[in-house]
Amino acid sequence: FTYSTVLDRVMATELTQKKTKGQTGHGPSNWRRPVRMNILQRFKIYNPLQMEYGTVAQHKQNVAFGLNRKKQNELQQKEVIKMKKAKRKMTRSIASAMNEKVGAISTSGAEKTFEIEQTEMRDLVNLNTAKKSFELNLEEHGPYKIDYTQNGQYLALCGAKGHLSIIRWQDFRLISEQYFSVDADYIHDVKFAMNESMLCCAQREGVYIYNTKCTETHVLRRSMAMPLKLEYLPYHFLLCSVGQHGKLIYFDVSTGQKATTKNTKLGCCDVMAQNSSNAVIHLGHNNGTVTLWTPSNEQPVARILCHKSRVRSLAINHYGNQMATSDDRGYLKIWDLRRTYETLHEYKSNSMITSLDFSQKGLLAFSTGKTAVIWNLKQNFSPCAGQGEAELLQRHKYLYLQQSLDRRLVTSLKFCPYEDALGIGNSGGFCSIIVPGAGEPNYDLFEADPFETKQKRNHKIVHKLLDKLPAEMIQLNPDFIAMPQKHGVRVQKYVDPDAGKKWARKNLTKNVKNGYRGVIRKRYSKHTHMKDLHIRQEKLIRQLNERKKEHTQEQKEKATRTKSKIVKALTGKREAIPSALERFSGPKQAYRPQRRSTWRRAPKKVQF
Repeated sequence: FTYSTVLDRVMATELTQKKTKGQTGHGPSNWRRPVRMNILQRFKIYNPLQMEYGTVAQHKQNVAFGLNRKKQNELQQKEVIKMKKAKRKMTRSIASAMNEKVGAISTSGAEKTFEIEQTEMRDLVNLNTAKKSFELNLEEHGPYKIDYTQNGQYLALCGAKGHLSIIRWQDFRLISEQYFSVDADYIHDVKFAMNESMLCCAQREGVYIYNTKCTETHVLRRSMAMPLKLEYLPYHFLLCSVGQHGKLIYFDVSTGQKATTKNTKLGCCDVMAQNSSNAVIHLGHNNGTVTLWTPSNEQPVARILCHKSRVRSLAINHYGNQMATSDDRGYLKIWDLRRTYETLHEYKSNSMITSLDFSQKGLLAFSTGKTAVIWNLKQNFSPCAGQGEAELLQRHKYLYLQQSLDRRLVTSLKFCPYEDALGIGNSGGFCSIIVPGAGEPNYDLFEADPFETKQKRNHKIVHKLLDKLPAEMIQLNPDFIAMPQKHGVRVQKYVDPDAGKKWARKNLTKNVKNGYRGVIRKRYSKHTHMKDLHIRQEKLIRQLNERKKEHTQEQKEKATRTKSKIVKALTGKREAIPSALERFSGPKQAYRPQRRSTWRRAPKKVQF
């Protein structure tokens, strides 16, 4: 290419660039001036996290850019007002979403709630609730223990003679089922830990853990030997068991290690319940007492004498302020757990009460033989309208519903969480009945989601593990952290009721031959024996002291011998060397010994 052709091409490209720049308006001649933005405007544009300007650290250099402090404060106040309005809007939306009312039974005239049967109730409720009233006949493997997951999604049926099954409660689908030989295993209790993927069974040898498919994943033979009752603390990931040895064992499910073991020293125990408000374990014993345990205390934090005979069952409501107990004689007592530990209600049944359970809304279910009874303990409750109150007996005061089974004994009772249903495990299978007003209608997604998916369940386990509480946090008073003591501790002085009584002299001649002479002979023989023992001890002490003196004397003599040998060896060398006067006065050869080769001469040894 020539120089002219190159110039022509350069001019052509410049002309085309000018045309395009003129069209878009981005040429150097007509460039738009940059808009001067203050710091607050720039912050609003480049704020990917949508943070408030007041929360960002402000340097002293901002004043140099002309930042107006008054405007800044005004903007901050406006942002705060906006946030408050947003919070109010959120609370209103939550309140409007959670306005579902608790169910109940309304009666008219002399009609009573406990006279309404399940067949009538199925016709009055919707189809979804009517499905929850059914019965399963499983007579070969009974009696049955039951348990629901924390969100009420799954049901576990556990037959004592070797039958285990998991049922999804929403659509009543059988997830898995397993049969064991009767001779090999006898199942005492069943409990869900964390979720449906960890089902714990108290069997003969120990606690067996199964997954959703009823496949055995873990066996705790040494950690939890011979268990009879199981409980699970969800916020601490602790599986608790008590059994034939009478020891309460805390086992950490997250780490797979035993946390602590508490020896009750009250014999075999098969009655246990947890207080959901403070995670304290309540144990019912054969002597009629109920003891309260925490992992950090070696002794029970409280003892309550509830009955005069063996405690048969125990239950605590969801608020943690009431406890229900029953015994062999058919007595049912409801206790106040708010520091007073007094009886609120007392009831005497004709037969023994074997199982108890509280619903989420405070209904109490208990079993007497083949009948399941539900009480409503609210203050203003009445089982019928004003016209039929005269027909009520004293035992009908709190009676809400009752269900009797044909030729079957009730062995376990459980209210389904977030559902108006009661599960009844009996000697011939399983039965479910409708109980209006039993479940909580407004559930918390962060606590328990009845419509939880598999992905949400996995995420929830991770979040719960991050929020896990240590076992040392379990205390009788849940508000003990950083709380000063409001009331002074009253120390009541023990007064002995038998302090003023005069006691008769002990019968000395009891269980001794020859009467009082035998007593004197016994005392004299004891005196002579002790005197002889004392003489022997003094003789041994004297001999030991003499041996010690002889040993020390030998050591001293040995030390003096070694010292004398060293002195002789050192002084012998100095005699061969002449003194200072001899060196200067005598001949030179006197103090200069002839040098000989040292390798031939043997070294002089010093014997110690």
